[in-house]
Amino acid sequence: MRGKITILFIVAVLCLSLTGIAAAPDPGEPDGCWEPCGTKVAQCDQDSTFALEKFCTAQIVQSDHGTYYIDLTPYDDVISEGDVRITWYHTNYAPNTKVGIDGSGDAGDEIVDRIESPVARYFDINDNGVFDIYDPVYFDLDGYGWISSGDIRVTASPALDVYNENGELVYEAGEFGEKWTVVALGDGDECYWAECLGDKNGLEEVIGYVDSDCDGEWSCADKLYLYQPHDFDEIEPSVTVENGDEEFDEHHFDAYVTIGDVRLYIPQDDECLEECGTKVLQGDFDATYALKMLPKGAGRIGTFDEFEVYLDMEAEGELGYGQVSIGDIRLSSVSNTYDPNTKVIWCDEKDLGHELEFGNQTIIKYFDFDENGGYSLEDPVYIDLDDDEHVSGGDIRLVQTPVVDTDAHQAGEIGSEWSVVVAGPSVVDDDDAGWLLESLPNEFGKPAEVRELLGYIDSDRSLDWTCVDKLYLQQMVNLNNVEIDGPETAHGLPHNMFVTIGDIRIYVPQEAIDEEGWYDCGTKVMPCDIDTTSVLYWWPTMPGLDIDIGFFDKNHNDEFDVGEAAYVDMDGSGDVTIGDIRLTEVVCKDTTYPPNTKVLDQHAEDREIPLNYGCGFGYLFFVDLNDNDVYDVTDPLYIETDMIQCDAFPFFEDIGPSPGDIRLTQVPVIDNAFGPAGSIGEAYTQIQVGDRDLSWQFFKNADPQGISIINPVEWYISILDMDCSGDWTCNDVLYLKQINNWKDHLHGSVVTPGDLRLFVPPEYIGDVDEPEPPVCSYNQYDANEDCEIDIDELSAAIDDFYAGTLDIDDLSEVIDYFYLGGAGYC
Repeated sequence: MRGKITILFIVAVLCLSLTGIAAAPDPGEPDGCWEPCGTKVAQCDQDSTFALEKFCTAQIVQSDHGTYYIDLTPYDDVISEGDVRITWYHTNYAPNTKVGIDGSGDAGDEIVDRIESPVARYFDINDNGVFDIYDPVYFDLDGYGWISSGDIRVTASPALDVYNENGELVYEAGEFGEKWTVVALGDGDECYWAECLGDKNGLEEVIGYVDSDCDGEWSCADKLYLYQPHDFDEIEPSVTVENGDEEFDEHHFDAYVTIGDVRLYIPQDDECLEECGTKVLQGDFDATYALKMLPKGAGRIGTFDEFEVYLDMEAEGELGYGQVSIGDIRLSSVSNTYDPNTKVIWCDEKDLGHELEFGNQTIIKYFDFDENGGYSLEDPVYIDLDDDEHVSGGDIRLVQTPVVDTDAHQAGEIGSEWSVVVAGPSVVDDDDAGWLLESLPNEFGKPAEVRELLGYIDSDRSLDWTCVDKLYLQQMVNLNNVEIDGPETAHGLPHNMFVTIGDIRIYVPQEAIDEEGWYDCGTKVMPCDIDTTSVLYWWPTMPGLDIDIGFFDKNHNDEFDVGEAAYVDMDGSGDVTIGDIRLTEVVCKDTTYPPNTKVLDQHAEDREIPLNYGCGFGYLFFVDLNDNDVYDVTDPLYIETDMIQCDAFPFFEDIGPSPGDIRLTQVPVIDNAFGPAGSIGEAYTQIQVGDRDLSWQFFKNADPQGISIINPVEWYISILDMDCSGDWTCNDVLYLKQINNWKDHLHGSVVTPGDLRLFVPPEYIGDVDEPEPPVCSYNQYDANEDCEIDIDELSAAIDDFYAGTLDIDDLSEVIDYFYLGGAGYC
């Protein structure tokens, strides 16, 4: 009877319980690679992605001094600031220098010739029919279509050492000429045919720049690249992006700096990049790891003699389809000769040609280790060979179990990656035997076939699966919550286009592990790994979030005053709850909480504080400190807290910082004429009477479509899902996307320069002392002190409530803890 009363009482008072946002497991060591919150993302930061802006008009021109340039200011007939030299200007300025930042004696020189023909070409030096990382690039100045005297080598020729199929060196890098040299009569590469990089007649098709300072135009800090355009009919998926009134197809490879792109202009002594005239290779800082999908029919799991498991990489109709053939991946040990995570090569006589059996292809499954109701970073993954939906003898662990350290187990304690599960009537079962398995979901939340999850890094840019490439099993993002045809499309898509947190390395060549810093196969991609791309969720696509900015109106005057506390209300509940972010310092009776802290503690003194959203509170502005009429990386950001009256239209020309407004960045952002960085005010501080920035004016921000309006802060909030849970959890990082006049959907979904780190868990920030482990204060009803409240312990609390020895607030806290279940409260 007591049990029935207890359950009924739980239902009756559940409305008193604030469940908050569940804590999630630590996704592993983040290596402290993040900069602190309140800082803007800079080009060479670990979380930055090199996105290409492409709508720049570019042409090769010759000046009256005989020097050739990339003319990036084409609406004049002279050499101008920002143009890039590609041959020497007398002996004063070398190639790969920009006009206007070095005294520029050639600024104003007359343009006497414009190269109209397809100018960017490559020499297919290994004769494989594609533009790959070995092929040198030229500017064909005479338009002949072959390499001739006077043409310019953009890269060394060849770009890298070239070997034949027997591993013998055929050409040394630069054997025919170094980068930025002019082809002369008799050179070894003269008279070879050169293929066009693109299909059109201009340089514009294959040129893009990285907007390093986020000013929306080509300027001195920016980097210039030649990229390899992709065939939209052959390579999927592509997306549609908007540029004003124009819509066009954009392939995700072409929107970012990826392997094989050529550095056309890199500022001298750049801190993180190779010099210009070099190709982007795997392992380089500017490489974004876009994934190529396998062709139709490829990527099936097959078995030989039941126990030898392979990933068949041949496409339907190709030689070797359905057999063990060159390029296939072994997923198990074979004949005590070949290990898992090895690729079949031409001399592997022990298994070449074996006929494979193919069963159900939805046999990649996971165990919900963290019990969060979906596939996330901590969950181990198996090949369920007998497809019985349980971990059983003969199943293969694709990753170690558990994936990361937990309170109960060390990582890999139950089983290592690529190990075979032992279970059965005559053996001692492994600890994971019998676990219930669930199918890995595809992008629509349905059980995924193996091929739907696979993608590979085309490391040699050959457009084919070759020996140097790396294969991944992706953590797919469910697009069911995304408007596929709407403006939020790419907030879901890029997760499935790139190597991101949670993807599993299925095959990694040993030399990449030994020489390039790659992790072993059978590991999951973690934050700060060399191959991860920081892809964001726009928060409306995450369940349970309804973000707004609010404040605790301590004096009940409906205004945000100096000394009051501001919050990012992550669930829109109107009260401070677990998971909310403190934007400013919060002073309570016994505790002061610093800004940029997340409400996590069940005993936090500010929990349940009511929030006021205010009529004019929570709008985002910036001060255009360098007076260039755009928001760039040097401009400080503010939250305007008293912009309008409740009955006023929210659009004003002349408004500026006022007492109580919140600085989101340090002011100034960097050292400049206004003083050292932060000398006027630190990030997440309120403006006080007498502060220097009170005299400034706000510049109206612009939305991603270029309409000049005043926007709420929450419009720009995006989430880096560190634990792949699909929810806002304690591990996640919060960004405020860079505001600019135009940003296509792909760029808006990754971390790029200028984004503001709105919240970063302190343990992720570099160069900080190791935090002390928390000291747990056990609830008085937690009899076994396991940080969980079970049904008997809750019943004891309810008995005391009826006896009058426990008040309703303390009982509500016990119910909270009971509701958390295995997640625990400490």
